[in-house]
Amino acid sequence: MVEQVAENPEIPVTAVQDQFARKFEVGVSRMQAYRARAKAKKVVEGDYTKQYAMLRDYGLELKDKNPVGVDCSNGIYPKVGDNRYAMQTCSGSNLVQGRGVH
Repeated sequence: MVEQVAENPEIPVTAVQDQFARKFEVGVSRMQAYRARAKAKKVVEGDYTKQYAMLRDYGLELKDKNPVGVDCSNGIYPKVGDNRYAMQTCSGSNLVQGRGVH
């Protein structure tokens, strides 16, 4: 299932049902097929919540490794505060920002 979702993320639920029927000789409901497709998408695309949670750790690591200042040669740098973090351009506009969860 994961391979098919990687090739076509918007594979129809009916196609998922047909695939289970052919491959495993078992009937699945539309909801079961929908959930299977959703789980396969999560495997293929990754969990955005976990990736977003890593942003603060990434910013803190960069800040720790570069305590003197920020080199804007690549145009992006982390800005980490007490309970807020962002990835900013050197002009000061935010690319990504968020708040920590405590």
